[in-house]
Amino acid sequence: MKIKITLLINHLAYGGAARCISLFARLLTDAGYDVTVLTYYPNDNEYQLDSRITRDNLINSKQDYLEQPHNKMVIKKLLEDYLIKHSPHLLISFLVDCNLIASLCNHIFSITVIQTIRNSPWDKEYGLKLILRDWAIQRQGLVILQNDEQAEYFNSPEYKHVKKYIVHNPLNPEILNIKKETYRPIKKIVAVGRLVPQKNHALMIEAIRILRDEYHENYELDIYGDGELKDELQSQIN
Repeated sequence: MKIKITLLINHLAYGGAARCISLFARLLTDAGYDVTVLTYYPNDNEYQLDSRITRDNLINSKQDYLEQPHNKMVIKKLLEDYLIKHSPHLLISFLVDCNLIASLCNHIFSITVIQTIRNSPWDKEYGLKLILRDWAIQRQGLVILQNDEQAEYFNSPEYKHVKKYIVHNPLNPEILNIKKETYRPIKKIVAVGRLVPQKNHALMIEAIRILRDEYHENYELDIYGDGELKDELQSQIN
């Protein structure tokens, strides 16, 4: 019997975590696991999934989700019902809200729940959610991280019993088959991501300025993305 793995996220659009899930699910499927991607609701412009992967939603639409009073508790109840019905061996959750809701389903004893840390674990903007996240990880004894720096957060004694797995962001294997002929030497850096403080494009822009003005290196920087800092970053570039 195949091991059944369910990956939980709110939806499959926009962010890096959603893209990571679409690739992670494919790699797990290639490895022989029975993979389901479970979302709160379907969204527009979602990342595509491999046809071998099952896709389920807890709620029919984003609008239905937004109209639910206490929608997080509704999701928790729907998730519990889903897990009892489908009985995956492993539930891996992505993003803070999903992590907290998944951790509250840890009482379904036949299922192992693992949170993933997608951002800086030190990020104070999460407030109480950060405290609850850490409590849940200590209780579950498992966590998936992206890199060694995140692992440093969990080196304190209270996490001694926690098993920490570092799983780097996957790439689509097809990217290795892309061939591009270079017609001239290019010193170009490309940044793709939301224009938000977390991504720190301002630092990259300043680095390019230093390379050009102080070291006379003719680097180019192309930024692809949209977000709240678009005008501010454009002003810095100007």
